Order: sequence, then structure tokens, then C-alpha cells
Amino acid sequence: MKTSRRHFFRSAGLVGLGVAATPGINPLKGAGKEKAAGQPKFEIGVASYGLRGLTFEEVVETMKKLQIRNLSLKSMHLPFDLSDQEIRERMKIMRGEGLNPYAPGVVYMKSEQEVHDRFEYTQTAGMGMIVAVPNYDLLDLVEKKIEETGIRIAIHTHGPDNLPYASPTDAYDRIKNRDPRLGICIDLAHVLRSQLDPVQQIHAVKDRILDIHIRDVTKAAKEGHTCRPGQGIFDFRASLSALTEIGYDGFVSIEYEAEKEDPIVGHAETKGYINGAMS
Repeated sequence: MKTSRRHFFRSAGLVGLGVAATPGINPLKGAGKEKAAGQPKFEIGVASYGLRGLTFEEVVETMKKLQIRNLSLKSMHLPFDLSDQEIRERMKIMRGEGLNPYAPGVVYMKSEQEVHDRFEYTQTAGMGMIVAVPNYDLLDLVEKKIEETGIRIAIHTHGPDNLPYASPTDAYDRIKNRDPRLGICIDLAHVLRSQLDPVQQIHAVKDRILDIHIRDVTKAAKEGHTCRPGQGIFDFRASLSALTEIGYDGFVSIEYEAEKEDPIVGHAETKGYINGAMS
């Protein structure tokens, strides 16, 4: 039976966008709390590409309004050409506001120099993972850098968009015999756009999943695009149940790509759907 949008918002307790600003409410309350047996172990996050129309300062405030602490940072919010001091200052601001910037991404690695530079950038920022798309011929170097730094790589899957790693199983076949810290970031919307079953893909690569991107999508075809949750075809409950079944304990990050200049409502509604599905 299809669950209504109203049920999801009630389940999420998402009363309104002003809740985070209400006196006495801590937007990060419950962060790091132990999960009860049988409950999802993952936490909700945001991939900041969906906030690309906002400045760094606006992203920090938006995360507080959304009451989400975990953040994967696209380069417009932590540019590669910042000095080491500027990178550390931005990280200090975010952490001082209670946020957890856990990875840069999506980061493209098309040359050996870019591999070296992006690992150094991530070390300077004090993050332990990169959501990345390294060219196939750079995987040996990427694996070597993982061994040197301890930084994990989550290879982002891009569906039918003519980029490397079209599907989770494609990525898995290329890394299954490599360092286990070389894993996969499954973009569930792109899986659906490739006309694949997200649940089947989750189970097929379960031992290599390091990150998840999530949003609703209009159709299971290359032409499918981001839409408000409940207006598309993505089955939130099925995919989140699969992640619970395999014991996934990373982040499920909202990458809501629509409404570039005013993305907060779409992010809030997606958070509501995720919480509703988990309830």
C-alpha cells in the first residue's frame, strides 16, 4: 500500500521549517545516540551539491534549520584552491556549529596529480573519506594513497550519464579484490535511472557500501530527474529497509538537486520521507 505524504511528515515530526530556530530546541539533539536492536544504524546526511546555489555561510545555517548534522561537501563550499589555513578555518566553523563534515564529494580524479592533491586536501580538512570518481587507470594509485593515509574512498555511481562506474556492481567488479577501504557510494536515484533495482544492487555490493545518496526521481530512465518526495517513483521504504537488513551504519545523504536557488523545502520533505520510512 502506498503511504501518503501526510503520513510521512507526521511520522517525521516535521512541523515546519522554523522549528530549528525555536528557543530551547537543540537541532543536533540525539546525535550519536545508540540505536536500539533491529533499528536502522545509519544516520541522515546532506550532500551539499544539492545546496550549490547557496554560499558556505548559508549552507551552515540551512543544515541547522534542517536539523541534520552530517555533511558531504561539494567543492563550491570548500574550494580546492583555498589555502590550508582557509580550509581549516571553514572546518572549524562547521564543527563549532555542531556539524559533522564527513567527506568531500563528489570529487573527480582524472590525473595522478589530482589524486595526490585531493588526498592532501582531505587530510588538511581532517576528513576520513572522499566520495570520488577516480579514472579506472588510477585505481592502483588510489589504493596506494589509501594505504598511506588511511582515508577511505567511496566511489560514486553515476547511472546512464556516460561517466565511470555506471552501477554499483560495475564499481564492485573493479574493486572487489582491493583494499576494503576502497568502497562505493551508491546514488540510488542513478541506479533507478539505469533501470536497475536499488534493493538488489544494495544486497549485491553490501560489503563495500561506504556512503549513500538518496532522493526521489520522476522515472526509471535516463531522462528521470529529481522531484519532491512522493511525486516520483522511488521506493524509500524498500531501499532503507534493505540498508537496515545488511546492517549499514554509514550515512544516507540527501542529494536533492532541484530548485537550486531555494532547495530547503525539498530537503526537508526528503528528510521527512526518510524518517517516515524508518518509522
